[in-house]
Amino acid sequence: MQDLISEIQAAWPPERFQGVGVVVGISGGADSTALLISLARMMADLHQQNRHAGFLIAAHFNHGLRGPESDADQQFSSELAEQWGIQFVSARSTQPCQDEATMSAQRMEFLIDTAKQNGARYIALAHSLDDNVETVLHQLMRGTGPAGLCGIGGTRSVDDDLVLVRPMLRISRDRIRAALQEAGQPWREDSSNASVQYSRNWIRHELIPLIQTRYPAAVPAIDRAIQGQKTWRTTIDAHAENWIQQHQLATSPATFRRDTNTDAAILIAAMQRHWKESGWPRGSMTRDHWQRLAKAFQGKEKTVPRFDLPGGVEVQVLDDQVILRDSTN
Repeated sequence: MQDLISEIQAAWPPERFQGVGVVVGISGGADSTALLISLARMMADLHQQNRHAGFLIAAHFNHGLRGPESDADQQFSSELAEQWGIQFVSARSTQPCQDEATMSAQRMEFLIDTAKQNGARYIALAHSLDDNVETVLHQLMRGTGPAGLCGIGGTRSVDDDLVLVRPMLRISRDRIRAALQEAGQPWREDSSNASVQYSRNWIRHELIPLIQTRYPAAVPAIDRAIQGQKTWRTTIDAHAENWIQQHQLATSPATFRRDTNTDAAILIAAMQRHWKESGWPRGSMTRDHWQRLAKAFQGKEKTVPRFDLPGGVEVQVLDDQVILRDSTN
């Protein structure tokens, strides 16, 4: 178990969360069990060093989809938190739903609310290397752009005072389970994880094993590709930030100089950054939408003077400018 803790420490040094609160998403599964115990030991080490360690909160969201089994997951999580002297918070879905995206949104809303109500600085989630690989394959088959091939982000700001962290993204699922077994620490298995009706479960149980029959080292190979893609994305994002600084003429409405020289990848990254900073929804924006927007800036194809994008964003194309407006306000 100590080797696992050392790997988590390398990804997220205790100094980062010294003196502040951390909400840990706990399902009762192996990954979140390992994360909670690891962080508890890291906090204890800070105390022994006479350093202010802050506090942990174990947060469990019960979707109630599996009846007594779901309740047993919650009970296990509560007892685990009590064993380690950690505050436990839980909530239950009032509208059970089997849609993956909806359930994820419910959990995240609960975690954010819990963090804000308790003055925590971080939300820690237990996504593993395997989760990251499965996510990239899922995104790839849905037709993602380059950003989707970067996988799950290790850190993400939720707002000015709250940060989401995933310190186990480079640790395999097998490695996590082996550490728990070595420590004699049980965990819960979610029976719904075996159902291939969920896309990610199908990728986990059928697609990846099939790939591994021909390419046994496929999972670490895909992980290396993800790391390379993240490096590429970091470079593109730096260029995108510079582009915005050089080409944005006004903020209300957002007005940019047209640019016939910059590559579409940088223009798209700049616009995605602008979408995020403006709080505009990106869920319905497809690759074709981003490409059309880039072409409006480049002037490489005949572009209509005005067109609409998903989320109520209106694009006005002038001779030397592109203006973006939120038509919903």
